[in-house]
Amino acid sequence: MPVKKQPITIAMLIGGVVLAGVADRIGFAQEDADEVTPSPRTIDDEYARIARDVPGFCGSFFHEETLIICLVNPTSEAQTAAEAALNLLFKRSWQSVRVQEGQYDFLQLLEWKNLLNNVLGLPGTVFLDIDEARNRVVIGVDRHDPPAFLRVEQFVEESGV
Repeated sequence: MPVKKQPITIAMLIGGVVLAGVADRIGFAQEDADEVTPSPRTIDDEYARIARDVPGFCGSFFHEETLIICLVNPTSEAQTAAEAALNLLFKRSWQSVRVQEGQYDFLQLLEWKNLLNNVLGLPGTVFLDIDEARNRVVIGVDRHDPPAFLRVEQFVEESGV
């Protein structure tokens, strides 16, 4: 029987976790009927917006001074559109840009992440994130809690992701 390759990575961790990223939250103004109030938007929100505008956009990440754009179908048109959107988002441009092919677009990864959100309620689960470099949803599990890995693995299996 063929083994189903899952788009989920369960990572065992050595204690505390620091998630490095360009921005956890980006502040934007959201107009209300009478006032403008800040509305925190996550990088996931912004990448989902880009993915709706640039089909096949999987995300981006940095390696040293290089912006790496992940695309399901890496055409020059998609790269140009994604790079322009990222320049606007981060308010800068890059001297070095590379493209990496991905299997799943960001909207699919975000859907899976949202379906798995309740995994964070399981004891020993440390984080849930989209790893753009690996093009996977990643679940962090405390390595000092061995049964946590099995609980998370069962949760993922039962979720259908």
